Amino acid sequence: MAGMGDHRRVEHAFAAIHLPYFGIGLALFILFWSAMVCAIRLWRQSLTPGLMLHVFNNIAAYLVFPLLHH
Repeated sequence: MAGMGDHRRVEHAFAAIHLPYFGIGLALFILFWSAMVCAIRLWRQSLTPGLMLHVFNNIAAYLVFPLLHH
């Protein structure tokens, strides 16, 4: 199993990938959010819960919230 340092690198890379598209504010939120997803991955020993969290997050961010504010 990978060490916690490996997950920290993944979290930072994930936030850095989003930086040009969302700016520093949301990139910092994504850094926190990705730490939660990595913690769930370690706890459940599965990628599925984190993947489902990501899917639900994107549905809310790109479909539900825009429709509510339209």
